[in-house]
Amino acid sequence: MVYKVGIIGCGQIASIFEEDAWREHPCTHAGAYDAVKRTRIVAAADISEERLDRFSKRWGGKVYTDYKEMLENEDLDIVSVTANTPYHSEMVIKAAKSGVKAIFCEKPIATCIAEADEMIQACDEQGVKLIINHTRRWHPFYQKAKELVNNGEIGELTSITGYFTSGLLIVGTHFFDTLRFIAGDAGWVIGSIERNQSGDPSGSGLIGFKSGIAGSVFGSSQKQYLIFEMDIQGTQGRICIKDNGTTFKLWTTNKEKKHIDFNVPGELVPRKISIEKKNSMIAAVSDVVASIENDRDGLCSGRDGKAALELALAFHESDRMGEKVELPLQDKILRIVSR
Repeated sequence: MVYKVGIIGCGQIASIFEEDAWREHPCTHAGAYDAVKRTRIVAAADISEERLDRFSKRWGGKVYTDYKEMLENEDLDIVSVTANTPYHSEMVIKAAKSGVKAIFCEKPIATCIAEADEMIQACDEQGVKLIINHTRRWHPFYQKAKELVNNGEIGELTSITGYFTSGLLIVGTHFFDTLRFIAGDAGWVIGSIERNQSGDPSGSGLIGFKSGIAGSVFGSSQKQYLIFEMDIQGTQGRICIKDNGTTFKLWTTNKEKKHIDFNVPGELVPRKISIEKKNSMIAAVSDVVASIENDRDGLCSGRDGKAALELALAFHESDRMGEKVELPLQDKILRIVSR
């Protein structure tokens, strides 16, 4: 079976990033659907006729300036929601009620927890799979890191430290989702927000995980270059993913080398690891298809997207209150608007 796809929003992550020669391709929803032979783009919607024309010339399909008209007229199996975040809730709920099988929604899932809850509820009631595009869930390096941690290759997990650039919602939710992917659910946050930044500021702070480990996060909107790095520490080793996910390094303790003084800790030695190369966007779309066919959640469910959003919002709440914030957040309508 070939699944019919409609895309709401024809901007950068929907299609235009494919024109960026510096990126790995495909790097957009349309590019991934075009590459996965089980999916076919049949329609797209956007309020901009210029973007629609640009989109249809490359990918084909019928175009609409009203996404609701597209949902009514087209018999779609999968809908991608790639419009700006404040519109996600309305669009996902209407798509869920239109009879689709799955919705692939851009991050962050919404602007507040109440919206995310409504989206999840609507999809649950209609039996629709809701998958959020926190792309690193499908990246081979982060999947390998999770596998190594779960298998005890670096001993007991003790801490994770990370660095990223851009706002807490636009990139921070990617980072928080990756932390949860590896370390599990969080229990509390101590956060500080950048000053003199409007809209979606970045921030830094500590995250306490229910497993007992701590995570430290350092975000900045001041740099004019991209950083997304993670240092994963265990009792018997260390994993570093650097250079925006292009470098993977693993060290484990050298059990062969002995010191005269038994109090000297064992030294870490580098280990070569084989990691299967795959494209994250193709893997994500393939997961959307698999979630339909196997009647299971996608690798990044709506509830995962909500949890990443909650961490970003908790940084704002902790900064406002000047103290540690316990999760789950009590304020369901605390809202930060990003693109």
